[in-house]
Amino acid sequence: MEKTVLVIGGAFQDKLKVALSYSSLSADDVSDGMDKKIVNNFQNYFKNNMDEEGLLEKCRGKVIICDEVGCGIIPLEKSDRVYREALGRFLCDLAEASDTVIRVTAGIGTIIKGE
Repeated sequence: MEKTVLVIGGAFQDKLKVALSYSSLSADDVSDGMDKKIVNNFQNYFKNNMDEEGLLEKCRGKVIICDEVGCGIIPLEKSDRVYREALGRFLCDLAEASDTVIRVTAGIGTIIKGE
């Protein structure tokens, strides 16, 4: 069974670089969709597929890279607030289901769950 890894952090924090070095995968394994081993910019995929059945199961065995969108100014648009809250709740579930969770700040990954 392959490990599920969640890599989270703010935008432009070098999460992909950290994920690649942690996983020993290559840039050929990266996609913005669910078709490869590393899912980059998961926040964008989620926004377009947040009602998809079995999304948590689709994340199993992958490296999921996602911006934390819950910090900062609360969006004015209700749809943006709904998305932000739904993504935050989904990431909590994904973190619980993941074997490893890595938080990236300033290009430095800190393992906060697993090894």
